Amino acid sequence: MKCRIYTFLILFIQIGYVYCADQPNDKQSNTDITTGDESDYEEDNYHVTENTGQFGQEEEPLPIKEELGSDEEEQGEQGEQEEPLDLSTKHRQPYEPTQSSETEPTQPSQPEPPQFQPGYQPAPRYPLPQPYPRYYYPGYPPYGPYQPYPRYYYPGYPPYGPYQPYGPYQPRPIAQPPQPRPTQPTVPSQLPHTKPSKIPVHVRQKPLSKVCEIVTLVKKNSYGKLVPMKDGDYKRTHTGSVKIKYKLFANLEEVLCDGDIAYIHSPGKPYPSSIIQKKRIKEFIIRSGDELFIVKLINKKWVRNDAKIPQNFEIFTKDSQGNEVSIPLNKCHVDVSYFQSFKFTFKKGVKCHKIIVNGHLVWEKAEGEYYPMAFSITCKENVVIIFDKNIHVYKRKHEKYEFSHLTPRRRRSKDE
Repeated sequence: MKCRIYTFLILFIQIGYVYCADQPNDKQSNTDITTGDESDYEEDNYHVTENTGQFGQEEEPLPIKEELGSDEEEQGEQGEQEEPLDLSTKHRQPYEPTQSSETEPTQPSQPEPPQFQPGYQPAPRYPLPQPYPRYYYPGYPPYGPYQPYPRYYYPGYPPYGPYQPYGPYQPRPIAQPPQPRPTQPTVPSQLPHTKPSKIPVHVRQKPLSKVCEIVTLVKKNSYGKLVPMKDGDYKRTHTGSVKIKYKLFANLEEVLCDGDIAYIHSPGKPYPSSIIQKKRIKEFIIRSGDELFIVKLINKKWVRNDAKIPQNFEIFTKDSQGNEVSIPLNKCHVDVSYFQSFKFTFKKGVKCHKIIVNGHLVWEKAEGEYYPMAFSITCKENVVIIFDKNIHVYKRKHEKYEFSHLTPRRRRSKDE
């Protein structure tokens, strides 16, 4: 409302300025001649003063609005908003009207320029600024109502309901077997026949024995048939915890260990003279002339190895007169010891004074020294002499034998 009042007020002031400027020249001259006073002139000009060149303090302009013409009123009725007008005496740059992007405003009619009397400077009239069009941003669409997301229901477990109270304990009824009806007696032939299931019975097998429990020596009779030997056909000369020695008087054809054939005599070769049975393992050592047959069970098979008794040694003893006498090989028990070495064990009553191997003296008894019990010749031709308490080792170096070391003998059974 105030804006309209200010607009009409400014409009009246402008009409007054226009009226003063439209005064005729004769009226102005008459006024100057008759009165000489400028009061009437100033009243007619509504306090319009000359510009004397001195500038006083400028008054601050009031923001007013000018009422538009008939065309502008029509535009105002269409909803356009008017902007305030600044009517100060300062020089301003004229505003260029901008056309709206939505509706093009109508151009107002240009008034005729007023005529002014000479000697007076008309008040400057500034063009009215055109209102700025509103800017519409056609960016995002308007938000609609919120659409809730559908809830996902997991069809796994049913929802929990309220707990049901527990009632008193009800014992379960004991199931009774159905009783046969008296009108239909049970006949044994009508009963279903069930075959008994075969339950596997695990029979514990007896483990294989590591020794021969039953040894059978086989010969041929007068008819040429294989028969077991009798007591007069062989003699057990030694029985110990490690081995058993047999001396044979008949021709040995086969050796059986728990019914299995361990040894068969080869035709054309001399018959064995003695047998040594190992009691801790399944093994036999059979002597035939100057050869030894080692028969041993390996992976459930009997394996035979032939070894020739070495003849590269000499052993001596002394008679009652002190002369050296050679000891024959039959005065020793021949055996095969560890690492395929031959072991010669002296029989009872045999006293060895000297041992020579490959023509080189290995050992000779000194005064106060004990007699050896046995000696061995290894595959490397080293000599091991066994005494009652000690073991002497001699090694071959540069075509002679030298004493190497001495080790104490562990206690063993008498048959070793």
